[in-house]
Amino acid sequence: MRYQYLWRDVIICVSIVMIVLVLSPTKSKTVPSAQPVERLGLQSEDADQETRGPIFNVEAQRDPIVTLPDAFGTIASLKGLPAVPFKASSVLARAEEPELPRSNLSGVSGPDAVAQTWMGSVNMPSPIANFDGISLTDQSSSFAPPDTEGDIGYDPSTGKRYYFQWINLAYKAWDVTNPASPSVVVPLTSGNALWQAALPSSACASTNDGDPTVLFDEQAHRWFISQFSLGPSGTGPFHQCVAVSQSADPAGAWYVYDYKYRDGTTYFNDYPHFGVWPDANYNAYLMTIHEFNASGKSYLGQSASAFDRAKLLAGDSSAPLVTFALGTNYYGMLPADLDGASPAAGTPGFFFMTTPGGTLQIWEFKPDWTTPANSAFGVGAGHTANYSLSISPYTEACTVSTCNRVPQAGTTRLLDSLGDRLMHRVAFRVLNGGIQTAVLNHTVDVDGTGGSTRTGIRWYEVRRNAATGMWTIHQQSTYAPGTTDYRWMGSIATDQSGDIALGFSASSSSSYPSIRYVGRLYTDTLSTMPQAEVTMMAGLGAQTGTSGSSDMKVSILTTKG
Repeated sequence: MRYQYLWRDVIICVSIVMIVLVLSPTKSKTVPSAQPVERLGLQSEDADQETRGPIFNVEAQRDPIVTLPDAFGTIASLKGLPAVPFKASSVLARAEEPELPRSNLSGVSGPDAVAQTWMGSVNMPSPIANFDGISLTDQSSSFAPPDTEGDIGYDPSTGKRYYFQWINLAYKAWDVTNPASPSVVVPLTSGNALWQAALPSSACASTNDGDPTVLFDEQAHRWFISQFSLGPSGTGPFHQCVAVSQSADPAGAWYVYDYKYRDGTTYFNDYPHFGVWPDANYNAYLMTIHEFNASGKSYLGQSASAFDRAKLLAGDSSAPLVTFALGTNYYGMLPADLDGASPAAGTPGFFFMTTPGGTLQIWEFKPDWTTPANSAFGVGAGHTANYSLSISPYTEACTVSTCNRVPQAGTTRLLDSLGDRLMHRVAFRVLNGGIQTAVLNHTVDVDGTGGSTRTGIRWYEVRRNAATGMWTIHQQSTYAPGTTDYRWMGSIATDQSGDIALGFSASSSSSYPSIRYVGRLYTDTLSTMPQAEVTMMAGLGAQTGTSGSSDMKVSILTTKG
């Protein structure tokens, strides 16, 4: 089957050793002064009982915010960096994702109308390699959530393949050309060591705050990595730390950047997620942020950003960052991330968001790198979506008060469904025949009662008419076989032929959280995942310290080539 190609040549399955296994100049509104907060803290039984702050209604800002790097530097090699302790900042992140606003959740929609409750009969192929990645023990800490980040890259000059992984505080990279015998090319390294070596006096050098991202830019054959910096006490200054490799070899030289996020003090840049968009006209690395006040307790809105990709790749110290502040009416948005060949020149970057009432919204981002202040996002001063597609309504896998609803064996502790947002990535690809397609997913309440009932993975394939720019829903379904298993935290991608693979976490009251995957061939009946479900890694125990699930993804499911 073509899936043998999808899994053999495309993805290396890396197991993470942890307790629970889980597969990223206009005037602002006035907000409260900063308050102390424990963000991605060490596990604590009561860490998820923190009360929220006041709810704000923040409107979109018309004009973009243009930011230049606060600092820029280079390093000759990612190997042999000065040793930096695997130590979190005094407030490193949170045991729970800061709460998004859910007071405006739509009512329950009843049983999911597009649910697939049956299991496929043809097995997906097994992983060809499974080796230990970075463990919590490696970092001398136990973090919740364990943000699991990684991507696979290919060096056409040597024929080598690499896997680069970053978990919370530390990163590591392997040569996986022979996946049965991976070899370490970048040893376990503290996340901020790169910035300490290249930019020793920068904000990004002084903290190691996590929420990391690792992406491989297929068109440039370069690595893009990032984490945020929250300041010495976790209440600012707020920075986004970015680095781009100078070759496909992750152990080689890097360009290193430190960007202040907006004014650096008002907006906590939480939940950063990225996408590669190498268009000839709108060349960018795309980013979404959930903005909170400095204490992390009040949501201040969604933002959408673009970095000048050409300048980052060239090591230009003036590479601008353009940000649109979209306000509190939006949340859970993600950028498109390109796999394979680029679409025709002049294709803007895309951002996606769903709403329970039955819409999928799509925005166009058109950065102007000649005059960044002339960049455009969406339609009009309020930046409404360029396209709004009707989807089957769903019940969000959260209530107004909590998203904790996924059971585990041996404990009454429920895990966070993260059912109030799309799951990274939105994978965009030009299929054989020039068909532009994007696949995306999120977690929903399958039974539609709005209580603690079963969760499943709602997934979509949407297609774009290259001539008119119009989008349509090609297929949609909620994957939820059986009656007892909760599936959540999905990751989805498609290969060149249009075959789709969907990975996710799964758990129940009689089983531990595990990693599974399922898929479909291009020729299979639309809106189905008929290839039988496979367990990639069975869970070894329950998470009892907090309810936090990884707030990044199951893993980055990639389909390279």
